[in-house]
Parts: sequence; structure tokens; C-alpha cells
Amino acid sequence: MDSPFAVIWEFEVPPDAQAEFQRHYGPQGSWAQLFRQDPAYLETLLLQDLARPGRYLTLDRWQSATAYRSFRERFAAPYRALDQACERLTRREADLGAFSELAAELSPGSAGEPLRSLLSLLRGLEQALHQPAVRGDGARLDALLHPDFQEIGRSGRRYAKADIRALLIAEQDAPVIWSQDFVLKPLASGLGQLTYRSAHLTADGSLVRPTLRSSLWQRTPAGWQMLFHQGTPCDAFERHGG
Repeated sequence: MDSPFAVIWEFEVPPDAQAEFQRHYGPQGSWAQLFRQDPAYLETLLLQDLARPGRYLTLDRWQSATAYRSFRERFAAPYRALDQACERLTRREADLGAFSELAAELSPGSAGEPLRSLLSLLRGLEQALHQPAVRGDGARLDALLHPDFQEIGRSGRRYAKADIRALLIAEQDAPVIWSQDFVLKPLASGLGQLTYRSAHLTADGSLVRPTLRSSLWQRTPAGWQMLFHQGTPCDAFERHGG
């Protein structure tokens, strides 16, 4: 199975373009929004050089090199269009290379960097399932949901994989889902419990239908897949970027 994978770019940005550059290239920017249309995307990091504030590095993390190549092929046109639109923001850019992550085996009692790395990966996969482009794509749902997947919804109703798959593909006007407060607990080798809070984000920025969520993710020959999910109504919470 492929290991997590990162692409690193370097940019030189003039002072008058830095604020706009950060909006486009940051973790919630235009590039990250494009990448999130693929369930294998994990996260983007934007780094600014302390000694040379006009120098930036971006690190885009993916579930695997294979997944990244597939994304570049399928989204070639929007990738090219966004790249052309952002050219005016930089004096220079350089592809510093593609890197495979070296992570230790995770098991109960693991801590530190291996746990943080897996938390980042599973959070990215979980949030991919919040995206309309993924929810409406049967092939992507099959890649992310285990064949034996089951869910207990916030209403208490139980669903099998076929039920959820059909509901998501038929979904109209999919809600904007906000999620935060992710915590990962290793349960066994290749099995982890991810808990977090979510809500629907309205047009005025308020949160409705607050829910405490718990997912079991299992590592399989096809990659990490969600085996079980449960949602439980919870008290309202303040929105933050955690």
C-alpha cells in the first residue's frame, strides 16, 4: 500500500501581493478548495520564511503518490486555470519535489509524530466525505467506505453501506458541513477511532444541527476505509479552526 505523500513548492512573492497570495495558497484557500474535491487529499501547509518574508513554501499532503497523479489527470483543466490566475502573485516559483512520508506502525499506546500523522490523514479522509463532489460520486464512496460499513445516524436510525451510498448520491442541495475538535484514539494495529464535532454552516455563518461524531477507520489493502460511523446530537458550540 502506498504511503502518505507530499508535494513541496517554493514561491517568491512581492510585498504588495502577499496578503492575496496567502488567501489563495493557505489551508482554506483556492488551491485547497480545488484539492478537496478529491477524497485522497489530506491537507495544505503554508510556511513563510522568517528571515525573508517574501519567501513561502507550500506542502500539499495526499494519501498516496498514485492518488495525487490521478487527481492531476482528472483535474488538469481547473488546475491549469487556477495556476494561470495566480501567476501574477509571484515573482518566481519552483517545484522542490515530491516526498514519501516515513511513518512508524501505529498501535495502542502510540503517541507523538506517528499519531499526529495518522490523525491528519484520517481527518482529511473524513472531511472528504463532507464534500458534495465526493458524496455524489459512487466510486469515491466505495473507496472510502468499507464493504461492511454501518452507520447510526443522529436520529438513531441504522444504515448499511448500500443505504448511505444511495442517499448521498441522490442528495440535492448538499449542506455545507463544518467540522472541528478531531481526536484520534488507536484501538488496535490498523484500527482507529476518530471523534469530532460537526454542524451545518448556514449562509450567515451560524452553525445548526450540532452533532458529536465518531468513526472507526480500518486500514485495508485498498487503504484506510470507514468501517462504522455514529452521530449524536450535542450542545451548540463555538466555531474555531481546530
